[in-house]
Amino acid sequence: MRVIPMVALVFASSAFAETVPFDSLNGIKRLEFREPGTECYESKRGERCHTYQECVREEFHAIGKSETYYALTNSVEINYLHEDEEPISQGKSCYGEPGAQHATVFRKTASGYQRLGKITSGQCLLYPESIQRLNGRELLAAKCSFSGTGNMVEWSFYLVEDSTLRKASVDESFLQELDIPAGQSLGNERYEWRDHGLRRYTFSHPRHCQCVAGYIVDLKLAFNNEWEPVLTFVEGSYQPGFTSLSNARNKRGLKYYREGNYAAAVREFEQAQKLDVANYEAISNLGLAHLRSGNLDQSIRYSLQVFSFGNDKLKSNAAYNLGKAYEGQGNLEQSLKYYRAANDISPSAARKKSVDRILASMGDDR
Repeated sequence: MRVIPMVALVFASSAFAETVPFDSLNGIKRLEFREPGTECYESKRGERCHTYQECVREEFHAIGKSETYYALTNSVEINYLHEDEEPISQGKSCYGEPGAQHATVFRKTASGYQRLGKITSGQCLLYPESIQRLNGRELLAAKCSFSGTGNMVEWSFYLVEDSTLRKASVDESFLQELDIPAGQSLGNERYEWRDHGLRRYTFSHPRHCQCVAGYIVDLKLAFNNEWEPVLTFVEGSYQPGFTSLSNARNKRGLKYYREGNYAAAVREFEQAQKLDVANYEAISNLGLAHLRSGNLDQSIRYSLQVFSFGNDKLKSNAAYNLGKAYEGQGNLEQSLKYYRAANDISPSAARKKSVDRILASMGDDR
């Protein structure tokens, strides 16, 4: 792809940016619970239905450590309710699966907050994380975290201009130019700001050396021949890294999981397990993908392996997934056991709520 250096470009923005008074945004922080609804899906056990309640969270806050840029974030989180559970009342915290998300970005001026634009996302928790300078221009970094996988994050970048935001794509042609093996752009790449600019990397330690090449590269801001902002490779910045074949298949499975293609995710996680029988992150993800597909017996099988042999973080996630799977089978004794284990290892409001829900269903206070 042909890119044009930054120094060759001067932009004049003609868009009118609305400015709103300070008082209309300062202090916004609210939760709103909507009326419950019902969703149904087909599983191997026939049609299953869940009652859910949406929680809307709205908050106005500074972006990172900035005193100039702010965001009004609006998210919808989905709380699944047990059949005997009362709807959530106002004043409690949101905790549930992420739904629709968006954030409106503002610049603080002498007369109020200038609206620059809106960022939207799909089924992930959206957060405008920071604004930094790259090649003399301001770039907004936003991340989306996906529930259940623990480490799945997707990044997006926006050029901040006088009165607008413009999304910047990432030029991946450097992968071919550097002769990096096909399949290495597996999703879940990481980005971090360095003193010299923006760095992108995919790197993990191999368990067994059935290895494929990973990489670390620095990125610069440029424009393509349609005058769209692009993050492109800085020549000479490439550093090789390594990741195991098992980790590579696990990452590919996470990509399918994020897209909602659970059958494809299961295939990748199974391959990751075959390549490394001690890759408990992949086995944990395999149990989770089966859970989302309604294959509760298989989910229990793999989650039990992780609960027995994984580290505390993986064991905690596996226990929570076991609680969900046993609850789906109607085995409340086992469900309570594993929800409690999850909350004991890594306490959270959602896990405590699950314990309380099962106790209420069983009609005791053990």
